[in-house]
Amino acid sequence: MEWDEFSNHIIELGLIKQDKDISGLVKNYYPNDTIKDTVKHESEIEKLYFFQKLAYIVCIEKDNPVIKIFNASDASLLQVLDEHKGAVLACDYCPDYNYLATCSNDLTIYFWDANTFNLRQRISTPEI
Repeated sequence: MEWDEFSNHIIELGLIKQDKDISGLVKNYYPNDTIKDTVKHESEIEKLYFFQKLAYIVCIEKDNPVIKIFNASDASLLQVLDEHKGAVLACDYCPDYNYLATCSNDLTIYFWDANTFNLRQRISTPEI
């Protein structure tokens, strides 16, 4: 699928669902060719999370315990978080506490300060 087809498909889905955030977009949006990912990745990128309020893109690589956080406006690497012992599975933003929450297959959940990237809390979950 080419970029035109993909972007139009996503916009059409938003229009069908009457998503107000997507319905106002202009079709045929083209990516910015000046932003390049110059960071070496140890494995294939499995998930990307965009947190608009923070202007961060969080990158999770397949079977990798490292989390990479990028500036969304210029794709510069802001921080590498490498505290997890197992592969990171997901990430979310908790605006009430201004934390990034990450979970891993090592059965832990980490809460990171979204500004300083300092680890604030670690929760171990018992094996199910």
